[in-house]
Amino acid sequence: MNLNKLNPECYEEFEHETVLTEEDNNVRYQLKVRLKVSSKQGIYINLPLLKKLSKYLQADYKIANPPKDCDAIIIDKDSNIAYLIEMKRSSNASTNERINEQLSAGMKWLEHICFCTDTISGDYRIIKVAVMIESSRRSRSRGQQEGTVIGYDFYRKTGNSLALEFIS
Repeated sequence: MNLNKLNPECYEEFEHETVLTEEDNNVRYQLKVRLKVSSKQGIYINLPLLKKLSKYLQADYKIANPPKDCDAIIIDKDSNIAYLIEMKRSSNASTNERINEQLSAGMKWLEHICFCTDTISGDYRIIKVAVMIESSRRSRSRGQQEGTVIGYDFYRKTGNSLALEFIS
């Protein structure tokens, strides 16, 4: 990916791990993402900031709401994997169908970014992930809901850290 073609404010190159931050209704939450042990170089593409800085979408929400999509794209440069990540405050914040739509829309952004950076999007294996960043006071039984969501093409995880090593 030719990152020189992107505004440097929209992405972050990192080694091994990075922290994603999401603000929703004045609540700020974070997700620590770690690459696979065998991978060292990653790219975090901040989609909300990319859209904001693009200036080709209407700023006036009365005219046009921006499309709903995923919160971040993480590219594992060493493994050629692109992770489309959607963060939610809680497991009941959205339906699986809606999350799947957001992750699919994130794929369209990845294709657009690849087009703009002279990259072939088909070079990346795509993995979609939804992370429910719930309070640590929640019951541990919530973890039983983790894994691939049947009927949808994404992996569901609960917690405030995401080790990509364990997502296939």
